[in-house]
Amino acid sequence: MPEGQRIQQTVSTMFIPQTVVDAAGIGGMTHAEGRSLMPDIRGGVPVGYQVAFSDMLDDRRVIRAGRWKMIINGNNTKMFDLQEDPHERNEVTDMTHWPIAERYLRVLLGQYLGAVDRGHWWSSTQTATGALGGAAADIDPTLRAQLQALGYVQ
Repeated sequence: MPEGQRIQQTVSTMFIPQTVVDAAGIGGMTHAEGRSLMPDIRGGVPVGYQVAFSDMLDDRRVIRAGRWKMIINGNNTKMFDLQEDPHERNEVTDMTHWPIAERYLRVLLGQYLGAVDRGHWWSSTQTATGALGGAAADIDPTLRAQLQALGYVQ
């Protein structure tokens, strides 16, 4: 990739290991949660969802999709419009103009948090032992509070 060139779509740190292995010419990582960004770097058409999730720092969760970024810290939720405010200086406090954006991010984050295989969080075919298979899941108090903030549990 030429110096200074950037991939424009949203990507995840989950893609780093597979990208490094691919760039080094080493065989693929069959169980990697992410995908290689080498096709994107070479100018290919981006594949997959244009969504990135945080690496779960303490009780803080972050999701970015399109122009929107949501940060959930316990029961506190912040939204930013990265198209209008790329440096995240002004929190969007009135989402009445953007109700679908907020709900969209909450649904994606809930799907991600409930996935057994977070590398394929979008898949409706998670294993039978996973959250989508009906088995009981151990939920710590922090995750329970975040799922409550998203409206998934009471």
